[in-house]
Amino acid sequence: MGEENRKADTLDKYYLVPAFVHPRDDKSFDRMFPTMSTPEGKSYVPAFSNLQSFAKWYNHKDFGTPFRKAQGSILTWRLADIYQPGHGENDIDETVGVAINPFDNQQILVDWSEIDE
Repeated sequence: MGEENRKADTLDKYYLVPAFVHPRDDKSFDRMFPTMSTPEGKSYVPAFSNLQSFAKWYNHKDFGTPFRKAQGSILTWRLADIYQPGHGENDIDETVGVAINPFDNQQILVDWSEIDE
């Protein structure tokens, strides 16, 4: 995550995105994502702009441990790639958007409607 990425706007940045990737017979992929919920019950896909923020999630017993046990993958994607991938399908139906750096004081919640504009 270089200097150019750090300076980019939220929607233009590349993020570390935990995912579960499943190959399909047609050589494309289905991807599912771990989620995090707000107190109001809204579910978000976690994404991380830096390794320190990612490490907080990855080392958390309720998030990173099950992710590692399920042999999850880490993708380097922009938010638009999560919302509408160039190939394969992403299972995001039960989510309302992305939580960027969810364990940081300055977390950002981006709804899918903001990406669809």
